Amino acid sequence: MGNERERAGGGVRDPGHGDEPAVSDAHVTDGLRSATGIRPPGGGVRPEPGTPPVNAPPDPFAQTDGEFALQTGLKDLFVTAVGGGGRITDTIHTTAVDPGYLETFRLWTEEGSPYYAIQTIDGHWVTAVGAGGRITDTIHTDATNVASWELFTPVRVAETDHGVSGFAFQTTKGYFLTAVGGGGHDTGDTIHTDATVAQSWETFRPYRRGAFGTGTTYGIQVWGGNRSEQADLRGWLVAVDGGGYPTAGGLWLAEEGQLDELSWTLLKQPDGRYALQTSHGTVLTAIDGGAPGSGFSTNTPVDAIGENEKFTLVDNGDFTAWIQTPIGTYISNDTSIVADVSNISRALRFRLQIFDWAPGPTG
Repeated sequence: MGNERERAGGGVRDPGHGDEPAVSDAHVTDGLRSATGIRPPGGGVRPEPGTPPVNAPPDPFAQTDGEFALQTGLKDLFVTAVGGGGRITDTIHTTAVDPGYLETFRLWTEEGSPYYAIQTIDGHWVTAVGAGGRITDTIHTDATNVASWELFTPVRVAETDHGVSGFAFQTTKGYFLTAVGGGGHDTGDTIHTDATVAQSWETFRPYRRGAFGTGTTYGIQVWGGNRSEQADLRGWLVAVDGGGYPTAGGLWLAEEGQLDELSWTLLKQPDGRYALQTSHGTVLTAIDGGAPGSGFSTNTPVDAIGENEKFTLVDNGDFTAWIQTPIGTYISNDTSIVADVSNISRALRFRLQIFDWAPGPTG
């Protein structure tokens, strides 16, 4: 982008110049050297739900649950794979206000590995050219197989935004992806790959939709509602005192909170529903199964999960979801701070931001 800055690990550098904490291809799964398919034509056409990706990496890599969007930590803008992928120039923009299908990515990993491969919506793989260390020709999105240049490690960075954490994405050579200017660019090299220290320009907030794995911790953001007066409502789903609250009133909606109050670990149940575990270790209970006016407690032990602790996240298709109680009501706000409402037209929508990533394909 030609935007020069003086700061540790993030200044302008010659492509491939400087200290490179090199990682050889032998450090990466040998099978990733194999070709995995033929490059399809571009065009950004979204596959039908459940359609296998065009270019799948070899075993033992597996796709993680759901789909992901990446928001820049500084300017709250989303990363776009131009055309849905399949490009070597004009590959990434960082100007999207809301995530759509071009801002949608899939992640693949293997058990015990810190590395993830990032797949665009048309089935190609994101490549850090040369595994990083560059300020020009930095990112391609046309790879049809996964090798070391297509692998990234999400690294939790200093907490931002009232204690809400973000992630930096590190290449196999130890460099971090940089959203130039903190985002907001749709021309030139919008991403640099030469940073050796992760700061605000290297911070991204991952959001997830569709399916949420098990053991990953989220902040659950209020993202408007279906009533017109709720359209701009923003805040967080808060566990009072971080959990362990024995009576109704253990769940609040608030504009901000401490990290332990905002953190919810989703535990996938055998029937596909989720238990919401607080930082206290206990789980959320819908009293009377979610009957209107009954409220929520947060003192149920994790080894005592029953029907009233199982919630359904109903995908809204735009990286928001409704949260449905066991009896079919929805979490919303009404005359009380948190209400159970049976009419989805009054339900709140929520975005799930990853705070802490559980490892492996099931995380």
